[in-house]
Amino acid sequence: MPRLSAAEFHIKGYEPRGQWCLLYGPEYELKARAREGIINRLVPPPDREYAVETIALAKASKAASVAAAAQSGSMLSPTRVLVADGIENLPNAEQRELARNLAAAPGTTVILIESPRSGRGDYDASGADRKGRLSTELIKAVAEAGSAIECRSPTRDEAVKWVVDHARSLGAPIKPAVASLLVERVGLDLGRLAREVEKLALVAGADAAIAREHIEEATPRTPEDNIFAVGDAIGAGDVDHALAVLRDLMQYQGVEPTTALAFVARQIRLIWQAKVLLDRGWRPGREAPEGIESLLPEGSDILRMLENRAWLVNRLAGQARRIGWPQLTYAIRRLLETELALKGVSEGVSDPQIALELLVVDLCRSQPRG
Repeated sequence: MPRLSAAEFHIKGYEPRGQWCLLYGPEYELKARAREGIINRLVPPPDREYAVETIALAKASKAASVAAAAQSGSMLSPTRVLVADGIENLPNAEQRELARNLAAAPGTTVILIESPRSGRGDYDASGADRKGRLSTELIKAVAEAGSAIECRSPTRDEAVKWVVDHARSLGAPIKPAVASLLVERVGLDLGRLAREVEKLALVAGADAAIAREHIEEATPRTPEDNIFAVGDAIGAGDVDHALAVLRDLMQYQGVEPTTALAFVARQIRLIWQAKVLLDRGWRPGREAPEGIESLLPEGSDILRMLENRAWLVNRLAGQARRIGWPQLTYAIRRLLETELALKGVSEGVSDPQIALELLVVDLCRSQPRG
């Protein structure tokens, strides 16, 4: 069955096969754009008011309601499109019933689409044995009768290309390196990226390129981005920058000091795991070395990231190269001391924010300058 990814998405060249089209998967922005693109290709703008019908499916909906709506033609347009939104809301038995009885009146194209938050890219289980999920039986049946298109989450490279293409379509070109910064700051959600690109196009002005300074000005850092900035500052021994980023995290993003401390602790642990990989010969772009699991914590975060967020591991590897084992060992010991002091188990600063700032100052000063 077809797979639609961010990099592969060019709806102008897409022609749905048959009368049934299923848009499913975790990336709703692609699903929404694919739906609109299909409608644009099939129905002229003057006809859309009476040639396109949308029905929203609820938990108690029946497969017969989709079939009945599909079979009612339009007297005013030779082409008709029915959009059944929230197809995963059909109960399991109704999904199977629809799969067994795919039929539509001539001239009617039926677009089945998942809701924004239903898709998770996990459709391996047989049948709709999870509430609010699509049946693999329905996916396969639509693929045979028409087109079942998986709108999966993009990789980082695909998201960067998508940003470049979307910005160009708005008349606000953006260089791949600048688009990469936006993806790092916003993440891989194409809906959020689309809104940010549209905002940045307005900030840049008519026919002007989106530049790095526009992103710095108009797109706030995410907590994750700030924590990476703290890691970079620790690696560089830059106390002032590390403290400024921490205060931004707590004052402007509303992160509690105890939560910020947990973020820093997790970042240090991830850097440690990345350093283990590097010392065993791993390099960005490669798979994890054989047998590395025995040297890492059980259920290692870094190994999961290599599967679906390899670009993030690349950033961690850069930090791991700048922080030596003596400094990393000291960082882990200071993290433990800070945690014990905050819990009242040992002597030390009991105020979370002061304890966090002292910890970061110590870690920066433990780094060799130069």
